[in-house]
Amino acid sequence: ANVDFIQFIGDPVMDFNKDVTTAERRNLAILDLAARNGICYFVRDPRVRSSETDIAAMVKAYKHHPGLAGYFIVDEPGKDDLEWPAKAYKTILKYDPERTPSVNLFPSPVYPDYEENYVEAWIKKVGKGNLKLLSFDHYPLLANGSFGGAYFKNLDIIRRAGLRHSIKTSMYPQSMGIINAYRRPDSSELRYSAYTGLAY
Repeated sequence: ANVDFIQFIGDPVMDFNKDVTTAERRNLAILDLAARNGICYFVRDPRVRSSETDIAAMVKAYKHHPGLAGYFIVDEPGKDDLEWPAKAYKTILKYDPERTPSVNLFPSPVYPDYEENYVEAWIKKVGKGNLKLLSFDHYPLLANGSFGGAYFKNLDIIRRAGLRHSIKTSMYPQSMGIINAYRRPDSSELRYSAYTGLAY
């Protein structure tokens, strides 16, 4: 399917990230499977929220694995909660400058001051020279059959920020449905999401 990396954000049933020993064992098992199948994996490890010493130990545990794509930090941090992910991001780069730390931003409808006090604030906290990707998600295919109106605005905000600061941009296209929120896209809508993202 031309999938080249995988990422596990987590869920209550399969959350092996509360315990460091279990997280490391399972991450290494997933990395082995990924490498065997020609893909890479973003590890999720609870030490990412800890001290520099803990983050250094986390990086050391995975850094040399051929299946490693990078390190998952957090999905959709709040605008008042950017300090710790930015610190973790820079600490990871200190110990592994080759891989990608992963932080994915909220979509624009969440904050009225999205561009200046969220996207730009994130870039400033991490430092534009440190950011490997400016990533966000925005799911416009709504359960009631309508199309979310802020989608293209969001694409443009991220595009302009990427150009302004010379940062590569990335997005999570909508590929699933959530009951009473988002409809499951069909193949044409999946293509639409992929190509609108590429266009921007």
